[in-house]
Amino acid sequence: MPGKDPSPDDVPRARLALQMEALIINGRFGDRHRKRLPPGQSPFLPPPLPNGEEAPAEPPVELSRLSATEFPRYQQLVARVREDFAGTSPEELVELQSLVRKARGA
Repeated sequence: MPGKDPSPDDVPRARLALQMEALIINGRFGDRHRKRLPPGQSPFLPPPLPNGEEAPAEPPVELSRLSATEFPRYQQLVARVREDFAGTSPEELVELQSLVRKARGA
């Protein structure tokens, strides 16, 4: 912590950060709590279906299912998401999702 007078909280935080870094580097962080997965299976993907079945494919998007007022709004939302995804509001994303669901027939 060069160039700074440490507060009473900074020293324990620095020690904890160093301990966590050592645990991560040594590969011991979370070993007791980590669920053992079969080889080739990722903890970030859903588990494979039994008997080698494939997940059902989602129905295609048919924009003809949208009304004359919904289609222009769909185009606006898609353009907005492509332009600036991070700046898109949650309400706009929910609206786009509902329009996509309707176009899929759901």
